[in-house]
Amino acid sequence: MKKSMIFVFSLFVVLTTVACSSNKPVEFKTLRDAASYYQESLTEVIQNGQAKPEDSNMPITDANRLVSRAEFLAIYETMKDTSQVLYLSEHLKNYSMLLEDLNKQLVTATDQTELTTKLSNLEDISTDFEIFLAEDSSLIFEYTKTRLGREGEFNLQTRIEIGEKNKKLFIKELAQRPTNTQYEYYEFIEASSIFEIEYSSQTEFSFRSTNLKTNEYVWLMENVDARMNPRTFHLWYNPKTNIQTIFEKTTHMRRELHLMNEQGTFFTYKDIENGPISLWFQLLEATNWDQAYAGYTDVYLVGVYRKNASVFSDANYQFNTLYDPVNKIANVGVFMDATSETFTNELLSLEKYGLSFYENKLTTDYITNTLNSAQNDSKHLFFYQGIDFQSGNVLDEFIDKIDIDLFV
Repeated sequence: MKKSMIFVFSLFVVLTTVACSSNKPVEFKTLRDAASYYQESLTEVIQNGQAKPEDSNMPITDANRLVSRAEFLAIYETMKDTSQVLYLSEHLKNYSMLLEDLNKQLVTATDQTELTTKLSNLEDISTDFEIFLAEDSSLIFEYTKTRLGREGEFNLQTRIEIGEKNKKLFIKELAQRPTNTQYEYYEFIEASSIFEIEYSSQTEFSFRSTNLKTNEYVWLMENVDARMNPRTFHLWYNPKTNIQTIFEKTTHMRRELHLMNEQGTFFTYKDIENGPISLWFQLLEATNWDQAYAGYTDVYLVGVYRKNASVFSDANYQFNTLYDPVNKIANVGVFMDATSETFTNELLSLEKYGLSFYENKLTTDYITNTLNSAQNDSKHLFFYQGIDFQSGNVLDEFIDKIDIDLFV
């Protein structure tokens, strides 16, 4: 019994020691060691992320002929939507280039802990940087960036911090205007989140957040429109439902609902307070039609057909079609307007045109309920470290949460 207890205690000590050592923070004594380590870590993060497909060098072409539904579907069913994919290579490439540029200059600098030099900044302009190690061995870049505002050009004092905590790479950037309370903040936490925050006041700010685990994305913005009317913008992409909602309030409320699938957006609803309703249907999600004209060369043929007869016979519709086998793009879309009286389930199913859209799953109640609940259902997402950006003036709370190493 005594031997068993000794063995269990010894095993506990070993496991505890291993766990503690695995969480031990990195420590560097020179810029070269830190820069080399963080560049390797960032390169690994980017390589482990989803690679952005290379853009096709082939020009987009259209058939300019009647194309069968089967031909459209043969391409459509192979398409993969990437509109909601966050490519870390695009998001982090400028920080990677900054580290690469620094490492080139540190090849022969074996013991430097501080450096003043010119590097290409995040706008790819050669700029004076001061670079040093923080107490926690994170790497600090300090420089001045220039912005153009309503009153002209102004400077923002900027610091970038690249480090590691709990074995997760982080990148933080704070730009602040010395003469007033204007802040631009960026934060990347490996395999966790990205925050992009611009804040001047409770009536002028932008808050964007991406959950890197789920790909959920929100954007909240308060400012003024071109006529200086107060403006509120609210966007939420919900990956669980594959739905994106947009609300924009100025003198009137504007709302949007986008339904998506593997191929991309297949239905869009837009309305404006006391105004018309605009709808867009991806007709490749509809049945009971035979062919569609791909292109605009022959305006008399533009449309969708069933047994050689036009499905949409009057002139109150606009089509956007594309059949491009080379670039593997297929689209048969139709725009139409509705009023509160003509916005019916029969319209949403396209039954009135003899079609069946989205297996008749779309209803007016579904759209109304989704839009009415979206802002409330997403309100828990507009937080940064416990700060609710919808609660009013949060400037002091926000500043208190920012890493002190980022302040000049």
